[in-house]
Amino acid sequence: IHVDGDDRNAAEMKLYRVGDRSLAQLLSGYQFLHQLDGYDISNISEQMGAPVWQGQLDIANDLNKEVTTSFPVDEAVPQRKPGVYVLTAQAVNDKSDNYNSMATQWFVVSDIGLSTYTGQDGLNVFARSLGSAKPIAGAELTLVARNNEVLGTATSDADGHAVFNPGLTRGDGGMVPAVLMAKQGDNDFVFLDMGRAGFDLSDRGVTGRAAPGALDVYAWTERGIYRAGEDVHVAALARDGAAKAVENLPLTFVFSRPDGVESRRIVSDGASAGGHAVDLPLEPNAMRGTWSVSIYTDPKQPAVASHMFLVEDFVPDRIEFDMKADKQEIAQGETANIGIDGRFLYGAPAAGLALEGELTLSTSRDWDRFQGFSFGLADEQSAEPTVTPLADLPVVGDDGKVTFPVSVDQLPSTTKLVDAKV
Repeated sequence: IHVDGDDRNAAEMKLYRVGDRSLAQLLSGYQFLHQLDGYDISNISEQMGAPVWQGQLDIANDLNKEVTTSFPVDEAVPQRKPGVYVLTAQAVNDKSDNYNSMATQWFVVSDIGLSTYTGQDGLNVFARSLGSAKPIAGAELTLVARNNEVLGTATSDADGHAVFNPGLTRGDGGMVPAVLMAKQGDNDFVFLDMGRAGFDLSDRGVTGRAAPGALDVYAWTERGIYRAGEDVHVAALARDGAAKAVENLPLTFVFSRPDGVESRRIVSDGASAGGHAVDLPLEPNAMRGTWSVSIYTDPKQPAVASHMFLVEDFVPDRIEFDMKADKQEIAQGETANIGIDGRFLYGAPAAGLALEGELTLSTSRDWDRFQGFSFGLADEQSAEPTVTPLADLPVVGDDGKVTFPVSVDQLPSTTKLVDAKV
């Protein structure tokens, strides 16, 4: 451990150890990982731990320069015991008050690296060597509660993996997990503070779907929007933790209007491989807005799945068309021919339909042909686009195609480029 000092020949060093049985108490307090004063040191020395070494560390004195000196931990404590160590340093014959903070370094010397995650199967622990990244087999793991109660023990397998029962992590009060300790033999020990927040990936856009429990129900509708008077077709699949069908499990489908009032509830038996299908006939005067369907195994318990759909007055698209121009650039007074190719969505040409359109002129400084250049005076103000209806447009022919001319006879007063959009 490096000790930085200046204009001093020696430093008074004291090393303390907090045993593994006192880690829960230490982590629940304020001293851990903080700089300690004399009162904190007395508390650790007399209640939670014990001093293991003290002495002076010689420092090479170089006037007005900061000097780094290494403190040999292996020489001070050749036989390390499980726990966390704290090293303090202060000037020799220092007469400062006890409430002044000392130079403090907390440390654990270990080759064990711990990582954990919580799943439906419980608390999964992985132990790997920090030196080689290889799994550590046979590591003795202990889960300790806030009240210093041992919640459970486990031993890592050949993959460095161990699992604690999920019930051990659901305690409250003093039975909340506080520290996970790992030990390999008599000389290697490390711990993990279970009270700290885990690594949260939700702000990275990778939260995904919530992990299912013993029962996983997935619900959907065949489309997301309906008109009043139509039938809403809702389907759901019920699966267990192994993705196998849960048959003969009645599910209650509760439909709610946009104002939160329950509209109807339907019970499905799910006899077909865990599949459920129910229909909701919408009234002609059904409330418009966002409806929801919640699915329950027990209506008195929280829903196991939910889905939302819209009820609105809309006309679905029945036709589509392509539009192309024979010229990409025209001058004032020049004509461009616009071609229309229309068809109904069921395949027939959109024959005999009338056309309506408009021509929009707007200004722009950029031209794709000349990358990096700007056109027009720098101090010219931007003008609003001008819109001109297109008159005397022809009727679409029997083959769904038609061509009509478009010309720009009057341009806006500008030094910029003019874009025309039909």
